[in-house]
Parts: sequence; C-alpha cells; structure tokens
Amino acid sequence: MLVLVIGGCLRHGSSVSPTGSPVPAGCGLVTFHDPVHGSRADGTVTARRAELDELEEHLVKQLAEVRAERDELAVAERVLERVSEQLAAERASAARRPGRWAARR
Repeated sequence: MLVLVIGGCLRHGSSVSPTGSPVPAGCGLVTFHDPVHGSRADGTVTARRAELDELEEHLVKQLAEVRAERDELAVAERVLERVSEQLAAERASAARRPGRWAARR
C-alpha cells in the first residue's frame, strides 16, 4: 500500500509521520510513502533534485555574470569621475587665464 504525501518537504526534514500520514511543510513536494517498507518512490525525489541542481547551476552562473558586470560598471564610474574632475580642473584653470587664449592668435 502506498500513501500519497502532498505538501511535505525533504529539505525541511518533514514529509511523513511514523504512521504514514502527511505532515504539511508548504513546499509542494508530492511523493509516495510505503508505510510497510518505509520507503518513498525515489524516482520523483531524484528527478526533482536533478531539476533543482540544474536550476542552481544556472543561477550560480547568472549571479557570477551579474557580479562581473557590476564590477565593470564600478570601474567605468571611477574612470568617468576622474575624467570629469580633470575636465573641470582644466576649465577652471582656463577661466582664470582669459588672456592666454587671446595671445595665441
């Protein structure tokens, strides 16, 4: 006899009570429990674990890309700030010497 368990969660360590009745944990996992032999249909769990592993791998790569881009933007911001400061300094210097440009003509 198999008992359908809905709402249990392997990650949180709950899915079936010793009597085989479901213990809800809110993760939405659906498995089967055999109260006689004490085993679950491992295919469902294994398949879900594989899906989650694949998703984790994708998210880790995506996070690495986001962090790399954020680092690149930080460098670009610093360069832009330095160039802006240099331009402001050059303009201020040129504004203090108005006759310098007229003398070159």
